[in-house]
Amino acid sequence: DPYYTRRQAAGAMMDKIAVPANNIRGMSFDTMQTAFREIMAHDRIAIFELATSERGYTSQKYWEYSAMIYAAAIATGYRGKIFIQLDHAQVKKDVYFGLGGKEADPEGAVQAVKDYIKEAIEARIYNIDIDPSPLMIAGPLPGATHPDVQNLPFDNSRNLTRESLVEGNISAEELLARQRFNIQETVNLVKYVRDLEREYGIPLTIAVGGEDMHVDQDVISTEFSVKIFMLAVEKALTDLGVPE
Repeated sequence: DPYYTRRQAAGAMMDKIAVPANNIRGMSFDTMQTAFREIMAHDRIAIFELATSERGYTSQKYWEYSAMIYAAAIATGYRGKIFIQLDHAQVKKDVYFGLGGKEADPEGAVQAVKDYIKEAIEARIYNIDIDPSPLMIAGPLPGATHPDVQNLPFDNSRNLTRESLVEGNISAEELLARQRFNIQETVNLVKYVRDLEREYGIPLTIAVGGEDMHVDQDVISTEFSVKIFMLAVEKALTDLGVPE
């Protein structure tokens, strides 16, 4: 049932059950059949997902990936819920901010992610992990040509650390300022998902995830950082009249 989303599964399966996520990067049809056989043998569920980066270097379009999953399910005789996710729909930091001698192109960086989202939804993938977290400013952005990073309201020469993300070590105001672009584009992309939902007449609410921190920046999420991020995103969506 492609209309059964991971959110519904989570609500039904919260009894301390871990749900494995399978990112299939090669020999997809054969590997997916193996996954379905294990799912049936142990009476479990699993998620199949593919990040936008994996889509590129494995040369698998989302419609192809989705079709292979359904074909593998049919081939193994699987009957049950199927969960597919577009994982890490990531905004490219260097393009967005104009790093490494590039001209800043925030609209182009976000449009590339919108194109992936559209392709995934058209392939009946109804779990979308939005990830503009590389836009969280954890330290200096040398050479950035994006005009809005020239006069930031905090000391950008100071690197954000894991220790500083504990409440009391950083103010909510500074954390919001550092998360400004991540929050802004998360809201932008959630709105885009909801617009496509209505345009295509999809009979469910697409499950949308977000990312408040980016591991490559050597920072991790804390309860404080997640609260700040989620409250800001929720307020912005409410102000726009966009369902979460």
